[in-house]
Amino acid sequence: MEMAACAYCDSNDWRLLAAFDAPPPGETDFGVNPYHRSLWRCGGCGHIVNVQDFDPAGLYDAAYWDRTYGGDKMAATFRKIMALPPDKSDNRARVARVRDFADGGLQGAPLRRLLDVGSGLAVFPAAMKEAGWDCTALDPDPRGAAHARALAGVAGVAGDFMKVGDLGRFDAISFNKVLEHVPDPIAMLRRAADFLAPGGFIYVELPDGERAIASGPDREEFFIEHYCAFSEASFHALAERAGFQVSAFGRLVEPSGKYTLYGFLAGPDSATPPGIEESPFEARFLGGPVYRVLELSALDETGDYLRRSGAALVFYRGVPNAAQETALRRAGFRRVETLVTFSKPIAARKAEAADAVRVRPVRPADIDPCRRLAEAGFPFNRFNADPALSTEAASALKAAWIENDIAGRAEAVLIAEAATGDASDMEGGVAGFCAVLLRDGCAVIDLIAVHPAARRSGVGRALVAAAEAGFRGKAEAIRVGTQETNTGSMRFYRALGFEKEDRAETWHWTP
Repeated sequence: MEMAACAYCDSNDWRLLAAFDAPPPGETDFGVNPYHRSLWRCGGCGHIVNVQDFDPAGLYDAAYWDRTYGGDKMAATFRKIMALPPDKSDNRARVARVRDFADGGLQGAPLRRLLDVGSGLAVFPAAMKEAGWDCTALDPDPRGAAHARALAGVAGVAGDFMKVGDLGRFDAISFNKVLEHVPDPIAMLRRAADFLAPGGFIYVELPDGERAIASGPDREEFFIEHYCAFSEASFHALAERAGFQVSAFGRLVEPSGKYTLYGFLAGPDSATPPGIEESPFEARFLGGPVYRVLELSALDETGDYLRRSGAALVFYRGVPNAAQETALRRAGFRRVETLVTFSKPIAARKAEAADAVRVRPVRPADIDPCRRLAEAGFPFNRFNADPALSTEAASALKAAWIENDIAGRAEAVLIAEAATGDASDMEGGVAGFCAVLLRDGCAVIDLIAVHPAARRSGVGRALVAAAEAGFRGKAEAIRVGTQETNTGSMRFYRALGFEKEDRAETWHWTP
């Protein structure tokens, strides 16, 4: 029998492993008649292919769904798999692997948007959603997409991955036991680059033909619906020929007994170009990558990269000269704020707190009141000032910001307690908060907010005084930034003895 050269090593050394004239036990009956297929292994890389007397693509019409998931079988199977304990679930182990890798991130950044290709039961995006990811499930059958929306609770899209239009950019794209079902896995994997955000990764699972064949050719890794099963060598060759690099690779026997190869792949352009840096925190709330331009001279060189990245926001902060301002406007940027920095030396003697204002360290019970105060307490900021960004995203961002400060980002978070008569107006009795960082010998007020019901009562003054007192001996100065349009805040800091130190403009670009 004459066969084409191996797609992964170009070898023509094929060896027959087995031939079938009837389905082996456990294989779905697709009504193929007459039934004949054979398994062949490449002598060069160990890749195994199924050679059939028919086109397996015909298996994936509407009848595939009916035979595999007919009736309520899909919903029942979904619920059964989601209910499995972690030690018996292939899916939970998969989620743990992906989360562990993503928490490190290719750029050390948290990643949060997932596209699951060929989602089928959608158990993987469902479990990733539980872990806090924003998931999209793509399936060629409209019923699969509807199932993903209804039971998995994720975005479900029906379409052929090789033909589907712009889905956006994703931090992670997963192919879980998918590529063995298509005639050209290299082309399918290569197309993932169109949807991968810079710094993102591809997660791939494939049947491990090398391990499985030792247990016999009638295993499920070689069933009729699979064009092929992979070896370690052909797995790496698949990634390379599709234009990706293998960042991590492993093989395992899953709780279900399947022999599996898995790997995390990165694109060759995954590194952010010089002159810009990613801002992963903001990206969590703005629906796509966020970048900061560090050098305006890099704009011309990085413009194509930023456009391809699917960025939700690109920003620059500095003091551009006239020519640079013209270049920013020509590139589509707009000025959204001017940030003024104030500072003053920390006094040698202890400042007195305002009467009736008690300031104390933050407690766990303060998290929710502080989040809600942060959501409503920062109308003067670059996110609210940009009409292209949603107020909801800006509020969520500030709430997460103070929560991160409380969780340990800040050296200190101070709480002003409400006076007895005012406590009923303020959730948890929190009249205000002040989060302080220690940076290069300077105490930096990262966030400070006062409840509307407690304004003009000395709460802000007491919080700043407590911050100054708390960092006496640890820092030489205390610094804070505020927006030039926030005239009340500007007057407040000047009245406390702060002096203007610097100013910088913030410019935004959004698609």
